[in-house]
Amino acid sequence: MKAQLNLMSLILLLAFGCQTIPTQSEPNLQTQKIPAKIIDSCAPFDGAAFQVSIAENIIVDIYKAPQFDNSVKFTFPTNSQTGYARLLLPNAELLIQQRKLSFKTLTGEIVFNMVKRDVPVEGSFNFVTPEGERKQGTFKAIWQKSQITRC
Repeated sequence: MKAQLNLMSLILLLAFGCQTIPTQSEPNLQTQKIPAKIIDSCAPFDGAAFQVSIAENIIVDIYKAPQFDNSVKFTFPTNSQTGYARLLLPNAELLIQQRKLSFKTLTGEIVFNMVKRDVPVEGSFNFVTPEGERKQGTFKAIWQKSQITRC
């Protein structure tokens, strides 16, 4: 009887001891990249620009050509006319169809690791709404076809 108990204890110990322990390299919900889209755009002064849509409701316009070989950070609001960041409000699809845009201006920053056409763009953002709600995370943006051919 004692031998059976020892054998059973050994089996249980091995069963629980052999379970994998998550490592830091495995993704978790806090480190998963939010899906995003990136398209070519035009700046208000007819220069090259690009737009990033993160999680379908954060829209960031950058009034510079989409070509950065190194990490680059943009802070909003800015006086240098480099673009702006905004939060698309709920039910905005209906409002957009009615040509009544419904946005909140965001303050904060967005960082791009590198930006090159037709190459997925990764980065991070940290924004605050006018009410003080924080929107932050990391993203991976995939290039989409744009209707813009020239600015």
